[in-house]
Amino acid sequence: AVGALNANGITWPVLKRGHVMSGIKAQKNSVTVWPVYIGSDGEENMNAGIALSDSEIIFDIKVRDTELVGNSSRSDEVCIYFDSVNKSWAKPYKGIFKIISDPFGNVKIWEGDNGRWTEIATSNVSVEAKEIAGGYSLDVRLNREMLPKMNKSAVRAGFTLSAYGAGGRGFTESVAYMSTANPCSWLQILIEE
Repeated sequence: AVGALNANGITWPVLKRGHVMSGIKAQKNSVTVWPVYIGSDGEENMNAGIALSDSEIIFDIKVRDTELVGNSSRSDEVCIYFDSVNKSWAKPYKGIFKIISDPFGNVKIWEGDNGRWTEIATSNVSVEAKEIAGGYSLDVRLNREMLPKMNKSAVRAGFTLSAYGAGGRGFTESVAYMSTANPCSWLQILIEE
């Protein structure tokens, strides 16, 4: 956050930008901390955490958004980018996924394919969406059986938040300095199994 003093010496926030996200670790079996933050482009914001169980990758997401919009070209949604192989490639290849869910649990999934995204069946991903006070939560689970070559020590993840009103006004914001097209720019998540 950046602040400024007025004539009376009172600090007023002028701009908010960023949130420290270093040393992110995957938790075991359930999410209890949400270190990933998006929230400098509007009043809406998102916190996310990641956990691993023997059978699933778990993304627990909490979104503050008081006007939920779905089923349009400008819907509220969260997009998870997941690099299970942690190769830091510049484009999406096999083992790299994009998962999009709206606040109502409607989900789509893509896998990288020689630098492009190819939509795949949603049978290996489940989403539990809930309206909560001031927004919604998403519990997104990816079946580990579809990840036979998952890196054992670290993976990469990126996130975007889209927040729109009924009139179509809004924004899409990603984690700071992340490029949705470049897995090498996504956050490294350490694994301790």
